[in-house]
Amino acid sequence: SKLMLKLGPATLLLVAVNCGHKEEASDVKRVAFDHNGDGQYSMLTLDSIGTLEARVCNAQPPVNANCAVIATSPSATVQTGVAATYASAIAAFNFQMSSEVIQLRENDPQTLQVKSDLASLAQQSSAKALAISSAQSQLATANAALSHANDVYNDLVNQLQVIFQKLSSTPTDQTLLAMQTQVDADRANALAVRDAKNAAVQALSAQVTSLSGDQTLLQQQISAKNSQLTTLRASLPVSSALTVSLAAQIAATTVKKDVELAKVIAMINEPVLIYKDSVLSAVEKDVAQDIFNAIKTPVLSAEVLGIRIDSSGLLQVLNANEWRGVCDDNFNAAAAKVACNQLHLPSANPSVSSMFGGTFWLDGFNCNGAESSLFACQQTVAAGTSDCGASENVHLVCQ
Repeated sequence: SKLMLKLGPATLLLVAVNCGHKEEASDVKRVAFDHNGDGQYSMLTLDSIGTLEARVCNAQPPVNANCAVIATSPSATVQTGVAATYASAIAAFNFQMSSEVIQLRENDPQTLQVKSDLASLAQQSSAKALAISSAQSQLATANAALSHANDVYNDLVNQLQVIFQKLSSTPTDQTLLAMQTQVDADRANALAVRDAKNAAVQALSAQVTSLSGDQTLLQQQISAKNSQLTTLRASLPVSSALTVSLAAQIAATTVKKDVELAKVIAMINEPVLIYKDSVLSAVEKDVAQDIFNAIKTPVLSAEVLGIRIDSSGLLQVLNANEWRGVCDDNFNAAAAKVACNQLHLPSANPSVSSMFGGTFWLDGFNCNGAESSLFACQQTVAAGTSDCGASENVHLVCQ
């Protein structure tokens, strides 16, 4: 995608001429270029007080040139506007790059394997948790049974002690002797039961300890896999035709914003009668065209337009001094074109997607693409009454 109109085969001159019938001061500077190869020249002029003019000439200056002024703007305003447009494009490219990289990393074989491992470990952990819960329930039951067995055993021991005391005074009492034999046999059986219950408790305790140890190991493995997944999502090297293209566009637009814009302005401000055709690069010609376009279509502030694309790519409208989102319901290519045109951004091939955002103001668009602004489109939902969810915010890239 391109930020603004591209220059075609171009001849770029820095000249001092009389355009049309207007007499110029000797310190007026000019850059002229044929942007589409049809003999019609665009010309930028900068006067001594810092005003840039956009002119159209019917021939190559200075020979038989008849030039008409079509727009003027302060040089500082133009530079700020073009730089802001470049910055907006870089932000959009970076968002596309981030989205593409996220997608590539999520679908990379390494990431897919780690996510598969995590799913398997999660299943094992879930099964282990169920096993621990079952063992703990059995252990609770076994402890209750052991407690009861202890009570039975202790009661029989107490009964024997009472019988022994009675036998100490009547050692030949046959009834007491029979009772002693029976209770002692019951005590022995109760002891065996208690020991068996205790063994069951010990076995279940060991099982719970073992299962808990296994669960701890699984949690450590899950933690390690999550760390690995986080690293892959943050730094796994990935590449595609789109990332290569976006990287190139980011780099080229950054150069335009940080270097070439000031360079072209400086060229316009050089002494008169300097011929520039042989030294101007294609990028410098692009920037000259962007400057020309910015003079023709001044960049208005978001507050004046009432619409903006924020740094994350969210399309927003201004309502009561609050920026609010636009719902993606019926927000089609025609609506996207209207929004991009309203923002004075490229609109030939806008890209629309959905993302999370804040509250909504506009919803239910019915645009034909020719409207002057989104606010001129018919709407099937009253402003401020959207029923869209947080993930239905319009994300817009103008290109």
